[in-house]
Amino acid sequence: MGRQVNFYMGTTIETDFINYLAANHFSVLKRDLNGVKAVEEIREGNGQLLEKMILLYKGDYGKIVLNGENQIDFFLSPIIHFSRTIVKYEQKKIIRGRLWISGKSMLDKESGKLVLKDFVLLSKWIKKHIPYQELEYEDSTYKEYIDEEIYSLYKQQFKLQA
Repeated sequence: MGRQVNFYMGTTIETDFINYLAANHFSVLKRDLNGVKAVEEIREGNGQLLEKMILLYKGDYGKIVLNGENQIDFFLSPIIHFSRTIVKYEQKKIIRGRLWISGKSMLDKESGKLVLKDFVLLSKWIKKHIPYQELEYEDSTYKEYIDEEIYSLYKQQFKLQA
């Protein structure tokens, strides 16, 4: 079984998170129709990570696994998935972000330990910098990791989505 942490992260906190990724020597796997296109090192101030889903990787994690269609196998490859929070202003919707690792990617004990260690490191950063706040939905309340930038949009009647 994999692990994940869900959150609503605004652009200011996201920039800080990308800088944290750079400081901890993460790279981004770039994909194309022929599998892995390139491994690009994240640098501080590198705000051009525009894809909704970013595949985080370090060289010591081990080999990337490709499936039968020569695409990255998200379940078996030692990678950390980072899905950004997306704000759709025209529709007044906010799509939740997620940090996720596959349980199958941890089958290799050595690389699995490294991926899990970094996942925990990033999860702690997110939980430290994004408050766990109470939200209302219909007649009930629940809690989410939601930063102040996104919370203010929520208070302006933006709908939160998974």
